[in-house]
Amino acid sequence: MSHFSRSLQALSQIYSSQALIKNLTIPIEILEIETMANSENETVGLTSLDIKNSLVTSSQNATVEMTNSENGNVDITSSVNEKMQFNNGEVKSTSLKLPCSVNHQAQDNAWTVSLKSMIVGAGYDELPKLKGISKVVTKLLIKVLEHFIDCFKMDDIIGLDNACLTTSLMSKEMLALDPEALFTKASQAYPNSTLMIRSLNKAHHGSFLEKLEQETTAHLLVNRQIYLIDQPELALKKRDSKRDLKLLEDGRYKFIKLKTDSYAYAEADKDISRNPKSEPDSLFESTSITKCQTHFSDFQSVISLYNQLYLEKYSDSNVQFTPLFIQELVREGAMTVFLMENQAGQACGCVGLIEEEGILTAPLLGYRTELAQSEGLYRRLSIFITQYCMEKGFKQNLSAGAPDFKKNRGAKPTLEYTAVYVDHLPWYRRVAWQLLAWTCQHYYGPMLVRKGL
Repeated sequence: MSHFSRSLQALSQIYSSQALIKNLTIPIEILEIETMANSENETVGLTSLDIKNSLVTSSQNATVEMTNSENGNVDITSSVNEKMQFNNGEVKSTSLKLPCSVNHQAQDNAWTVSLKSMIVGAGYDELPKLKGISKVVTKLLIKVLEHFIDCFKMDDIIGLDNACLTTSLMSKEMLALDPEALFTKASQAYPNSTLMIRSLNKAHHGSFLEKLEQETTAHLLVNRQIYLIDQPELALKKRDSKRDLKLLEDGRYKFIKLKTDSYAYAEADKDISRNPKSEPDSLFESTSITKCQTHFSDFQSVISLYNQLYLEKYSDSNVQFTPLFIQELVREGAMTVFLMENQAGQACGCVGLIEEEGILTAPLLGYRTELAQSEGLYRRLSIFITQYCMEKGFKQNLSAGAPDFKKNRGAKPTLEYTAVYVDHLPWYRRVAWQLLAWTCQHYYGPMLVRKGL
């Protein structure tokens, strides 16, 4: 289980789903899987599975296991608990807890847990951009798809190890599972629901996708075309990246790292700009530390900036974070959050970063959309993230959108897939998913590649 998923699991034991994500009206439940694995990191076999609802609406009713992490910080829960060990460490039994989004056709949820929101909700959000006959035809098509999804119960979906983010980063424990055994056990727990695993791509999950194709009957649905930077040091040498780095060095904005202890520490001269007298790899090594107190209002500012971009400009079907959720994620060390402030100390942008197995993505990004494009806020935020990846030695998943912008800065396109397992469902529901899979394989996927979307 990823660090983020572990934190989501723990927080869902303390708070209601909507206290964390406003448009998450469904519970997060835990699949607890006992596995047998050897020390050579071979595929993990499942020996038993237990499911329990972890949704607790009040912290007074929650019992939380506290464990000390290696760095001395306190983690709320542990994702993999060793049960027993054999043969001098070669074979052991572990308990893997997977947080799962449980959507039994609930309404008004984020697209990361709902097929209906992804297709219908986002479609309606795009209608105002259309005019004339195109708008009429598109609206009719959306209506047809909405009835199709409802008729075949395609929004009755269980997201296995679903972080409920735009991109769910996969842990090595999850990728080591035997997918056929996982689907079999999960279908016993959810016999009437579609099972899905999100955010898979061949560049980062090639072996797992091969196992899905060769060992299971799961459908691989093309979700979108995403962009990856596996070598940020090369991406930063691109012409547009160099221009963005110069913008980053103009001293007009600084990045403040938010923390939830008594003080937050921001790098004074090196928050956002490279010191011209230092080597590039020293950007995030502080030589001058400034203390600045972090307040809950800072997390409110982060959410306001994110909402301006992802909800007001794009779609209400995007994840609607709450300030409480972001604060708790920072407290848990599951997300690193920076506020970008201008010289007057006004928050003008933000990024929230998560990392797993050396791959980083930014599920949280926003800026003041009313400011002039010449301010280059998106450029500053984007190059800051890539520079951060270079400093930390991470690969970067830039998610979807802005294809030309990302390709001009060294990102490579690849298709992202959602694995869907439906063998345990009635035949007519399986046919509906087969039709959708065929459409994705023969039309939607090729169109994304052809048009470079």
